[in-house]
Amino acid sequence: MHAYAWGDARTAKGVNELHKLGVSRLWIGYDADEQPMDEQAVRAAKQHGYLVGPYDSYANGQPAASADNPSSKWPGSVYPDFCVRNWKGEIKEGFGGRGCYLSSQAFEQAEPGKHYLDDRAKKMTANGADSYFLDVDAAGELFSDSSKDHRMNKKQDRANRLARMRKLASDDKFVLGSESSGAWAAPVLAFNHGGQTPVADGLWQLENDKEKWGGYAPQGEPAIFFKQVKLPSALAKAMYDPRYHVPLYETALHGSVINTDRWEMPYNKLPDQKTDRALMSALYNTPLNFTLGGKSLTSTGKEMAALQRYFAPLHKAVGTERMTGYQRLTGDGTVQRSQFGDGELTVTANFGKQQYGSLPGGCVDAKLKSDAKPRRLCPAKLS
Repeated sequence: MHAYAWGDARTAKGVNELHKLGVSRLWIGYDADEQPMDEQAVRAAKQHGYLVGPYDSYANGQPAASADNPSSKWPGSVYPDFCVRNWKGEIKEGFGGRGCYLSSQAFEQAEPGKHYLDDRAKKMTANGADSYFLDVDAAGELFSDSSKDHRMNKKQDRANRLARMRKLASDDKFVLGSESSGAWAAPVLAFNHGGQTPVADGLWQLENDKEKWGGYAPQGEPAIFFKQVKLPSALAKAMYDPRYHVPLYETALHGSVINTDRWEMPYNKLPDQKTDRALMSALYNTPLNFTLGGKSLTSTGKEMAALQRYFAPLHKAVGTERMTGYQRLTGDGTVQRSQFGDGELTVTANFGKQQYGSLPGGCVDAKLKSDAKPRRLCPAKLS
């Protein structure tokens, strides 16, 4: 399983609580803010066999005095000197009109002498973290930069991003993840957040509506991650209706990179989609992604542990094997089957309401080659 920690979930006490609840394997991410996980919490996590890593980004630069998040603050004159510029010399505004996009070529040229990225990674992982999530770099949003001090084209931008991700993964030996990774970045990554569910029109508009989606308050358990949301029917259909899903990402990359959902769409965020998402993760043999806070730590931890008892042996057996088969067993596409490796695992998911053979609607059967009978999960019965 993967989870982002908030509030008490970042403490040694919170980490130990998860282990007591039965969460046996976990990737824990934490925001690069003023209260990162401390050494004691990281030590506890590693003792339990968990991976721990900061959420960081090299993409955005803002004035240090007014930056809206710590990862946008840089030493010296990185902002605005490293900003991507168009042929007119105009700065390329950052995501959401915040600051600017920073040039990978500017960092590439400066790194041998200034060590901005190396110093950043060392500071972020001084607590002993053994993983790293580098937002945006693998997503494929590439730039041409016309700045006279650090010119580059998109091909060079991609090469720069690959090189700095490869350093984190190979030289620094962090278990590295990024956002919405394209195939070109898979060789340098261990995991990807965002490829499990297609982003449909209307999602960004909904997420920007703080009243409906939630904002960054209260501290320790912000509503943007913890407030439950009912998706509009058209958006739910486009993003989560299994009849319209084909596992192209998994058929191509399951043996190369671990794939999950986006961090702001954790499993508990969308209650109406929980059953379909759990079945989809079983069908695709991928982890679920959660957020953990103080108030919800025990309840979410119990649910994680129950789900992990089902998923763990399947992930252990074929988590890094190729997806070698995919079928739709009914005309309406509500019953689907996948295979992994050389027949090591066969999964049959019934997304419909009608029983399929002995498999009830809303349930999934997974059968390892060594199993005498399938392993069944009906997620609604866990709630």
